[in-house]
Amino acid sequence: CLSLVTPNGQPKMKLRYLGDLPPNAVTKNCKVWCANGKWWAAVTHVIPDVPSVEDGTHIAIDLGIKNLVAAVTSTGEEILTTHRKPTQKELKRLDKLRSKRDRKKKGSRRYRYLTRRLHTENERWRNRQRDHLHKVSRALTTRTERTVVIGDVKPSEMLVGTKSLNRLIS
Repeated sequence: CLSLVTPNGQPKMKLRYLGDLPPNAVTKNCKVWCANGKWWAAVTHVIPDVPSVEDGTHIAIDLGIKNLVAAVTSTGEEILTTHRKPTQKELKRLDKLRSKRDRKKKGSRRYRYLTRRLHTENERWRNRQRDHLHKVSRALTTRTERTVVIGDVKPSEMLVGTKSLNRLIS
């Protein structure tokens, strides 16, 4: 367990690791930041490469617009994963907050309060989206295939001629 002092001299933060590190792991750097009043720390470790064993299994992954991931394994299994789209309830809540805030005088106490709430709701949405992406990538990387082949993607070219999918590609 590591202890850190925040940049503004706040009391020490205790860091705990979510998993066990191998004994030969070397701490490379540590980044500490504050986002919406919460302190975060990211510690990077360098772990020596483990020799890979080639057994002929592979998975080919292609990122797309309509589906987040389309993958095919060497056994012929197809994997399709869709984007996590915002629910009507989430969109309605965000729109309602924006609408309320837009009717207040800019800089007023109520305007600042609604802006903080809007930032919190946006952060919650980003966290849900990040969680979904992490679950998908984790599910693909923990499979038994040894070789992963990823298609070449250029998001700027994907946006040409699509209006309704802009929210999904970012």
